[in-house]
Amino acid sequence: MGVEDVPTYYFNAYPGTELFDQLLKEKKIELNDDYFHSLASLSHYNLAPTNISYNEHMGRYELYVYRMIGMILAYSISYIIRPKRILRTFSSIFKDNSATVVEQRFKDFLRKSNLFTNYIKPTVLKFFFKNHQKKAKIE
Repeated sequence: MGVEDVPTYYFNAYPGTELFDQLLKEKKIELNDDYFHSLASLSHYNLAPTNISYNEHMGRYELYVYRMIGMILAYSISYIIRPKRILRTFSSIFKDNSATVVEQRFKDFLRKSNLFTNYIKPTVLKFFFKNHQKKAKIE
């Protein structure tokens, strides 16, 4: 066993917190649908920099750099300590299961490629994952 994912999310002021009330009073937050949509977008592991930083000592790009460093370190250490995860990740690209968020996001990215979807994945499944094909035929 071991840690699989270390999410690195930005801190947000949620309604009902002292920080939220302060930012609302200072008119740094406008309470509308866009604000609530921005809170929901963080849970989808969006890799782009946030639109705004409420920290007066640190801008959004600096926060973004720290977030990326944290994410890269977490996954690098995970794969270095448990090298079998590299094979599992490679295997999961061609199967329906994912053990980590990174595996799933990488698969989502590859699914957008016609080359991968129509040629590479079927070829790899045919030659290396024969059991996977048998299960698919049974179902």
